[in-house]
Amino acid sequence: MKLRLLIFILWLCCLLSSGASAAARFEDCGDGTVADTITKQLWLKRSTCHYDTWYNASTWASGLANGSCNLSDGSKAGDWHLPSVDELKSLICGNGAPLWLCNGCDGSNACNPSGAYPYIWLQAQGMPSEAVQAYHYWSSSTYPG
Repeated sequence: MKLRLLIFILWLCCLLSSGASAAARFEDCGDGTVADTITKQLWLKRSTCHYDTWYNASTWASGLANGSCNLSDGSKAGDWHLPSVDELKSLICGNGAPLWLCNGCDGSNACNPSGAYPYIWLQAQGMPSEAVQAYHYWSSSTYPG
């Protein structure tokens, strides 16, 4: 509950201080975060602040706080987490998003060979280029073992 309240307050502050068009989906909060105006989620602006294994990424995310990875948002260790697969999909599925190449939005692993690439579309929606990468996103979701 405390984390959700903090995220909502940060998102609201970002939205009110941005002065950007109401039609923009992503708002750069100016504190190392980007707010999604549709899902109300906050994302780390610098996508290169990550680690090469799931364990390292998960440990790092739980310790992420103000002063690291260009954050000046007042967050404390434990306020951040790796996104779930559903949180990641909320960025690229639905809401008028085009058909993607192997995105899993329809619940399958089917690929559309003529599909677009999500990172290009996200940038067109206002997501800063340093906040997206072409591939390799870690998720807190795990496969059933």
